[in-house]
Amino acid sequence: MGHVVELQSNLFNRAPQVFDVRDRCLDEDQMLGRGGRDVEEAAAEALNLGETVETLFAGEIEATRDLLNALAERSGLDTISAWVQTTTSKRVLYVTLPGILRDPMSETHFPRIEINSRVQLFRTHPIERSIRLEAISTFAGTDSRFRYALSIQYLRDTSGVWWQVLRPVILIEPGIVDTITSLGERAERTLLNSLRLLALMVSQGGHDYLHGMMMRWFLPPAIECPPEYRRLMVERPAPPEMQHWEARAIGRVSGPISHEGALPISDPLEYWSLTVHAESVEQIARREPWRLDALYELQDLYGAQLREIVRIRPTRDVRAAAEMLLAVSSFFLALITPRLDDASSAAQAADDLLDRSTVDAFVSGFHRGLAGVVAALDRTQFVWDGVRTDIYDVLGMYMRDMERLYRRLRASQSRHADGVRYGVYEELARRHRFA
Repeated sequence: MGHVVELQSNLFNRAPQVFDVRDRCLDEDQMLGRGGRDVEEAAAEALNLGETVETLFAGEIEATRDLLNALAERSGLDTISAWVQTTTSKRVLYVTLPGILRDPMSETHFPRIEINSRVQLFRTHPIERSIRLEAISTFAGTDSRFRYALSIQYLRDTSGVWWQVLRPVILIEPGIVDTITSLGERAERTLLNSLRLLALMVSQGGHDYLHGMMMRWFLPPAIECPPEYRRLMVERPAPPEMQHWEARAIGRVSGPISHEGALPISDPLEYWSLTVHAESVEQIARREPWRLDALYELQDLYGAQLREIVRIRPTRDVRAAAEMLLAVSSFFLALITPRLDDASSAAQAADDLLDRSTVDAFVSGFHRGLAGVVAALDRTQFVWDGVRTDIYDVLGMYMRDMERLYRRLRASQSRHADGVRYGVYEELARRHRFA
């Protein structure tokens, strides 16, 4: 435990300490399928955050400050101000606190029709505690699957203003959990410990915090829900100041590096955030290589725990469950770490309890070459709205429009009794910018 605490203090962001990721990432009863509650209610309760919006807002700045500052160094832009203006203007707060969830959904996959069409609502009482998953992505192996999604919760700040709070979620197929827990108490405890390590790695590999700095505008999703839940939704179309930029952000992206003629991702902002996050990690790692070493060591500890599970009963189904869990962490680290030959670690080379080739094939198959694209890309340029544009100029364009919107909202706040107290959040940002 003490060694893990030391490792997490040396990672690329401070989310593990600020949000206590290791202890808060999962609810043990929900993960193990115990407690006798309705599965959707249990999922909603497991993902609910209890802090105030102000506390989460300040924590996210503290958690991602090093990454935002690395981007500021490269771009020459005030990235924290961009994050504050975007987050408060939209009342949408991304929080780098991954949730690890036993998957309560039976659907095999969620087809992508529109950007926020892959949606599932977990209702609970009161309705304000309901959780909605969006952008649900299913990654299936030969025998099992995992999903990645964004959890959406509506919270009020201390002034009574409703906000949308988002956090990343990994959903583990129940069969994986049950296969391992059937081995006994030691396997169960090892599984829970390993999933907590997984959450730490997801907190470093995820790039969603950048959507809090440069983001699209959406209408509420078209889902069946009670009227009292729909009234909570803060989503709205782009205001006049952002419409020109928004129109440019929805075209298909391409770049100077392509994979079989087209980049394996179509949303420009997703591509932008993946690329920028990988660049920030690389920049920090060059200056402070121990951060990457700590991430590698966490991955090795995680792999060692999964091998320990297999060692209890090295049957085909137990191996397959452990290999899928190893694939999850590898999936998130592939885009930010150059050590793709993870099998080189001495511990893993010493035994063959886990088939690393299976994991590598799974990860590369679902990334469809994206890891190679991001690694090889000249990250200063890509094609934006048909024009080759410096990647940081894209952020500059966004910030100019956002600044106009923010000035208008800031000036009119006194005329709206239920509006955001922008000064409160500006002061929180000032306190945590250089803390």
